[in-house]
Amino acid sequence: MAAMVAHLSERWPKWEREGIGPDRESIISAAAVGLVLDVWRNSPLEDMHAGGGMRGKGPDDPEMFAESTALHRQAVAALRSGDRFALLEFEDHVLDRHRPWAGGGRTLQEMGYGYLGAFSKHVKGRTNALMGLEGNFGRQALLAYLIVKALFSGTHHKGMPAWPAIVATVCAMIEDSSHEAWRDGERCRRAMDARPSELPVVADLRRTLLEAPETLPMPVLEWLCTWRLGPMLAAISHTSRSRR
Repeated sequence: MAAMVAHLSERWPKWEREGIGPDRESIISAAAVGLVLDVWRNSPLEDMHAGGGMRGKGPDDPEMFAESTALHRQAVAALRSGDRFALLEFEDHVLDRHRPWAGGGRTLQEMGYGYLGAFSKHVKGRTNALMGLEGNFGRQALLAYLIVKALFSGTHHKGMPAWPAIVATVCAMIEDSSHEAWRDGERCRRAMDARPSELPVVADLRRTLLEAPETLPMPVLEWLCTWRLGPMLAAISHTSRSRR
């Protein structure tokens, strides 16, 4: 473990070139992406998600996206506090079975039937492991580990350096039917025909996607997920089941 920590410490200059650091906020933001992935996303939640569907049992893509971006805010607060026991508060928030998720409003109790025991075990196990890492090797080691997690499978998530460019592509696609990301005109036409009435004007959509995507109306999140505007698919779901 000590060798791994030393190796991670050597990665900081490379991460800075990628937009993570040297400022504290970009470091905390990227580490928070890793925290959400490690504790919440890469877990039995994937099985809930794979067996779900809108208003079925498990959470679907829009619900996953809304909750993951809301949890990023919670993770930032936990890591920014400097108190390693703040991770336990994050754990309590994640495991609250009766708290409505962001966006969709359903609860873990509603969506996780059959998986809640395994999910709880995973979340507590990862939280304990992260607290042990920080206790033995310090805060920098914890942040480095979480950044590696984020870079491995979360480079397109809100909180990472690539997110503003992703938002810019999404908005450009809405404004320009000839944008190369559409790939073909028929797909663009069908997507534009399906635009929900709740879709904000582009300036407001851009601001909301940058600051608090989870506050978008659920029909808008469903539309973004279904039609995969830009590289949103990578940010929304590892295992999207929608096909258009």
